[in-house]
Amino acid sequence: MTLQVTQAAITEILRLYQHHQGAVKVENRATAVIGEADSDAVPVQLDFVTGGCAEQRYQLNFNSASSMSQAMNFGAVALHISPDAWPYVQQLTLDYVEDLMGGSFRFDNPQLPETCNCGQSFRLRSPE
Repeated sequence: MTLQVTQAAITEILRLYQHHQGAVKVENRATAVIGEADSDAVPVQLDFVTGGCAEQRYQLNFNSASSMSQAMNFGAVALHISPDAWPYVQQLTLDYVEDLMGGSFRFDNPQLPETCNCGQSFRLRSPE
């Protein structure tokens, strides 16, 4: 299994990017083919940050796509992943869901041995 980003997550990332850029026009690129390289892809850094009740949590950031990061293209979105985080996202599925409580990104990663009760933070183990 490899890193996956759903169409719903791509659409939400593009919506947030447009809001973040202050009305920069983002063409209807959300329907781009996932996995297809796009030179105009929106760069998004995926990081682990300290926080939550189980030590770490995921963070998506538009301002810190590092040149040291490895980029994976998902159509209109280029997900940048730091070398330290790369071993831990090999089986990650990034999704966006909406329910009666609102919308949120969901990070489903079977590699994580421990998550907190709220499901928003996790504890890492060393890659094997």
